[in-house]
Amino acid sequence: MRVSHKIPAFFTGIALIALTGCPSNEVMESKNVAQSEIYQYYSVSFDEESNETYINAEFRVAGPNGTTLVLSEPSDITCNGEELKIATYLLGGAHYTLSKGEQINTVNLEFIDFDKKSYKNRFDLNTAQLSTDNMVLSPGLQIPFTGPDRFPGEELSLEIIGDSLASTIEANWVEKRFDLSNEALSKFGKGEKLYLKINRFREGTLSEATSRGGKFKVSFSGKKIPATL
Repeated sequence: MRVSHKIPAFFTGIALIALTGCPSNEVMESKNVAQSEIYQYYSVSFDEESNETYINAEFRVAGPNGTTLVLSEPSDITCNGEELKIATYLLGGAHYTLSKGEQINTVNLEFIDFDKKSYKNRFDLNTAQLSTDNMVLSPGLQIPFTGPDRFPGEELSLEIIGDSLASTIEANWVEKRFDLSNEALSKFGKGEKLYLKINRFREGTLSEATSRGGKFKVSFSGKKIPATL
């Protein structure tokens, strides 16, 4: 059953003035704008620690800083056939979300505009894992990882988390490993309880969008693995 995307009462009267260059917090219905002027932004993330996939979609007028849009029927946004639900940011502005208590490897987002034109974008959510756990860290240690090959421009890093400080090491993609340096470990004390966490991140432009374009971000946050120095 389709859920109506009417503007909730608390949107009434929103008239926040955005700083120059900052995204607008104002809201209007998508039926009141030219559909070719709708800019799309999608964020897809998976947190292995909580085992949750989170999807966020924004629609704005004319570009990334434009007024946010509430989709007017028959316009809709779905993920693998499931409808996203409208939400608001703390300081105003509309967006659409979907949260699933599982890993979704392939995310197919379909935006149908007020004129019933469809825009489909697919995102593969790649993960990565360390090959060992309960590690004792030392300079020069090489920590291998497993996972799908790198997307163009994708970032993969290992975060070392201490009691109050953290350090980040970029992946050696050729050898599929992380090389620990003296500098990366110098922030931590001998015997300090540490955690290791892998993060993957990429962003780019949408394959299907209006003339105003659109962008996406896809991220993976791994489980915390105990380690010591």
